[in-house]
Amino acid sequence: MDDLRLYDGALLEVKSGAALQFRSDCAQTERLHGETNPLQDSVRVEVGQTMTAGRDFPEGLYNVKSEPDWNDLMMTLPDSFLSEFAADEEHRVEVISFAPKELELSYENVPIPKGTEIQTTGAAVTLEPSEKIGSTDYGEFYKE
Repeated sequence: MDDLRLYDGALLEVKSGAALQFRSDCAQTERLHGETNPLQDSVRVEVGQTMTAGRDFPEGLYNVKSEPDWNDLMMTLPDSFLSEFAADEEHRVEVISFAPKELELSYENVPIPKGTEIQTTGAAVTLEPSEKIGSTDYGEFYKE
């Protein structure tokens, strides 16, 4: 889709589970607010390894980068972060897919709340702390 205009207060809801990429020629970023991410250390997740946020690595907002191979990162959210309308198993698992021919093998600003289990299937991934965050309520993204 080309030329989608988002004005102040606009709400964009995507229900298909598709990954979207936004580009702008005139984004007005001077009004964006954020704070420096308190996290400093990257986390590497190996193929077949299951890690839990809050136990094996800090919960937080991460840029997820994959090695160049077909890959899926599965994130199983804890029940406490799901809304009453999305409490079934289908909504508990978020999948981030990577393809080796893509220009970028990363997703930015992925919230990983405490108790979320993550594992990767095709290649190792690195979780790098995002530079800026809007809040430390990492589960709010999944409650909406």
